[in-house]
Amino acid sequence: MRQMKIMLTVTMMVAGSMNASAAEESPERILETRLQQSRQQSEQGARVVPGAAKTLLALRGLAADPEARAKPCAETSWVTFGGRYALSVEADTETATRKFCRIYDLSFPTLRTLFGKPVSKLPVERLSARDYLNWAEGKYDRVYNKLEEAKKNFEPSRAVRASWIAGIPFSDSPAGLKAQSLRSAGQLPLTFRASDLQVGDFRLSDRDRAQVRQLFAEAKTANGGLSPQMTAMENMWDELSVRPKSFLEKIRFDWNDAEKVYEIFLEAQFLPINGPVALVDYNAQYKPAVEAMLRSVVNSVLRSLAQAIPHPVARNLVTIAVDDGFQFVEMTYNYQMNQLEGVLRAGLNQEARIDADLLKVQQGMNILFGSRSNLLVEYIMALAQGKKFSWEEIDKIGRTARYRAEKARDISMNNMNSRLVLRDHCSMELVHGYFGICTKKGVKDSLRSLISTRVSFYWNWGPPVIHRYELPAEATLLRSTSWLLSAAVRVFEMPLPAFLTNELSKQLKTFATSGMTDEAFLKSSLLVQQASRPLAPEDQNMMKWLYIQNINPFLPHTAGAEQKIIEANARLLGLKAL
Repeated sequence: MRQMKIMLTVTMMVAGSMNASAAEESPERILETRLQQSRQQSEQGARVVPGAAKTLLALRGLAADPEARAKPCAETSWVTFGGRYALSVEADTETATRKFCRIYDLSFPTLRTLFGKPVSKLPVERLSARDYLNWAEGKYDRVYNKLEEAKKNFEPSRAVRASWIAGIPFSDSPAGLKAQSLRSAGQLPLTFRASDLQVGDFRLSDRDRAQVRQLFAEAKTANGGLSPQMTAMENMWDELSVRPKSFLEKIRFDWNDAEKVYEIFLEAQFLPINGPVALVDYNAQYKPAVEAMLRSVVNSVLRSLAQAIPHPVARNLVTIAVDDGFQFVEMTYNYQMNQLEGVLRAGLNQEARIDADLLKVQQGMNILFGSRSNLLVEYIMALAQGKKFSWEEIDKIGRTARYRAEKARDISMNNMNSRLVLRDHCSMELVHGYFGICTKKGVKDSLRSLISTRVSFYWNWGPPVIHRYELPAEATLLRSTSWLLSAAVRVFEMPLPAFLTNELSKQLKTFATSGMTDEAFLKSSLLVQQASRPLAPEDQNMMKWLYIQNINPFLPHTAGAEQKIIEANARLLGLKAL
């Protein structure tokens, strides 16, 4: 008995010393430990991103095989559906047959809708490790309150001395911006461009320039031409090859005095340009995947160019603009593809009208799944190793990718529904295919996506909230603040190893964007309903917030703005109002 008491006393002393040690541990050390733990978790289903050399070999393999060449398809007639899609058809009047060409997304944003949309925001007030820990632990109010307090007590002169602005090495530019003169004047520059920074020997390597030039040339041959988006990317690349600093002239930083942040704007060619964009190509099914590979290579080369800037603050500013801009472009494609998938599925289920052969609509659905899967990228890469091209193989890839994705969604829905019932004590009602309404004590609490989960800082937060009925602004606030924190941690130096700072930024971005592309399915379902009957007031309100809370700057934030994009793209195709 006495031995047991001694053992218990020793155990309590050890536990007490451990707790005391934990209590004394600094926030920086706690944050570092948690990031180390979360970094060990492997990412599931990460998209394959081949390098420039491998992509070039794959495109040559694609171009070399006569079977791979896109079949010509004259767009002689059109089928419009869903209020935002146009299916082009080649009609043979002699044989009375119809060959499907492409499905265009008329709601895909155009360049002129993007001006004035910042891809990121940078605070000038420094945030601490404790602020990031509060966010990781769900203590959002503490972070909001600190940011609001910083706005109220903002002093430009102090901000100039304490912020990253003080560390910027400005060049001798027409604006005459100098860090020393800014500090002495005690004022923040209202606007500047990345070209105003000292960036050292800012140029592309001969190898990168030659590789990317060849990539575009091979892609033209393999694809039977480039889309308007990739043509714009090629034009940007031509200018960048001749005058590298032209890229920096397109990155602008504007001071937003109301929010006390710098907004980062991207201008010109490497954003989506005037459409319309074909998301499904029946005669070149690999085309969207190839163009995604090209965008990835250009992103990688531009990022490596930014990383060559010697000064850390200037390097971080340019890198943030490149990373965030390209990430939002890829999210735009994923969102629009999900939205199209929802309408095609409704057509196959006889919930929406599509005046076309449903077997061909089914094929279009398979192409959509296949074009964004790793399976298709792997297949294209295998062509460089001498694998024979086969249209039947591509069709198989699409059907396999669709089966896997739909199976994964089914499993996720079961798991997420059980979690909400057992852990969050929700009464669940499944709605709009992939979503569920959580009701607590007879009151609707939230609408959740059941096909994804919000994971950050090695914690699984469960199904992301798409719409909070009593507080609909919640999603917007959480997302925008998390993205702001991700930018802040990249521009301010923290007492953490660089790879952990990148991990922290990545997790904050993941938190900010969780559920965003899922919302395309919800919006698609509501639009299908709206086409046959007026939406209930509750659903109308939810639809309004779906536009507002999507923090992707390349997507329209009102139904009216989206309708203007649809009308503009319809005119480019010579179509009348839908």
